[in-house]
Amino acid sequence: MCRLLLLLTVIVFGNSPSEAQSFKLTCSEREKKNENGTDPILVKTCFIKGFKFISTSYPDYAGRYTSTENVVLVRVNNKFVKTKNSKVFNKRQAILVALINTN
Repeated sequence: MCRLLLLLTVIVFGNSPSEAQSFKLTCSEREKKNENGTDPILVKTCFIKGFKFISTSYPDYAGRYTSTENVVLVRVNNKFVKTKNSKVFNKRQAILVALINTN
């Protein structure tokens, strides 16, 4: 979850101030029924520009959300297609890696 927020921050602040102000970030969180336990699975979905980020968090036996799965999708022809972080951030990958490694 922390890396997803960092990733979104890099997108927003990685551009000039005037471009960053024009971005609209919308996020929603929902709960899915967990077949393996009583605590729900949390699914957070964020949209920014032509990207969709989905973060799915799974609870452990004590109700702590320790396992998270992240998916990055890019809009192509009005459809979202799964992609890799490296393809999305190829131009500024060194900056992104430096930001992630400092935290």
